[in-house]
Amino acid sequence: MAFKHKWLLEPMAVKPPITDGGLLPYSIDSKKVISRTAFVILLDVLGVKGLSDERQKWFLAIIEFLDTRVIPGLLQCHVSVAERYFKEEDIIVNAIGDTIEIVIPLRQYPDGIKIAQHCFFTVSEIVSGIVCTLIHDGFLTRGAIGFGNVYILGQRVVGKAVDDAVCEYEATKWCGVHFAEAATGLFAEWRSAVPNIGQEPHADTDYERMAVLLSSGRPKWKEKNRKDARLICNWPMYMQARIDHDYATPLDLLLSVLEHLKRGAPRRALPIYENTVRFVNSYYRQFPKLNVYAFPR
Repeated sequence: MAFKHKWLLEPMAVKPPITDGGLLPYSIDSKKVISRTAFVILLDVLGVKGLSDERQKWFLAIIEFLDTRVIPGLLQCHVSVAERYFKEEDIIVNAIGDTIEIVIPLRQYPDGIKIAQHCFFTVSEIVSGIVCTLIHDGFLTRGAIGFGNVYILGQRVVGKAVDDAVCEYEATKWCGVHFAEAATGLFAEWRSAVPNIGQEPHADTDYERMAVLLSSGRPKWKEKNRKDARLICNWPMYMQARIDHDYATPLDLLLSVLEHLKRGAPRRALPIYENTVRFVNSYYRQFPKLNVYAFPR
């Protein structure tokens, strides 16, 4: 078979310049590349593949809502932290297929302990708000939060924080988001320096009981000295904001939503729903004070 474009077989007359990065036939203005420390959140949204065209458009509208309303609103709830560590206009929200990427760059602060201390609950609540919003609109999600240096050029982001999240965001087999290895290590370092969190509303969500084992197909709460233990975002804590008068407790609401979503799920996804039921049941056993009645009975 003859090649129509014979030039594909001919040696290049002019070789592209060789740089430290390899073959690069063009240059990038390094001044436009921003280097920042950041949290990178990767979410695998279950049930997006195979949606009708109208539902695909609805999913895009949800992402727009997360970007313009949910995340800014949650930052306003932590305005003192947000003003010190984040710039709302620097936050990047991208989506491709069933994956959502959220990049939260930090202002330049050298003390990792202080970053962890001040940002732990803020980042956790941002992610929890996103998870609860997606559940409310009929989507379960799982994912991971990476931490580290990133390089940003427009909407393109690469770096260690991305790698940290990429390695683990599809690792869990239940609905939930956890801090990946580097992010968990950052907060573990802070937690070892601060013996007791001890402030409401988080007094009953101690670090030792907010971690699960990544290696298990089912959620298992942390055992001592396990390298695969990961801190979780305690998103079930925030489900009460979604409760209406038809449900008594956050657990009642979650079990009802999960049962409804499970009916239309493909068979291969059923273990994720079953493990999520186990997860929320075990979560509220761990933190019974959070499973309170939304309205007087």
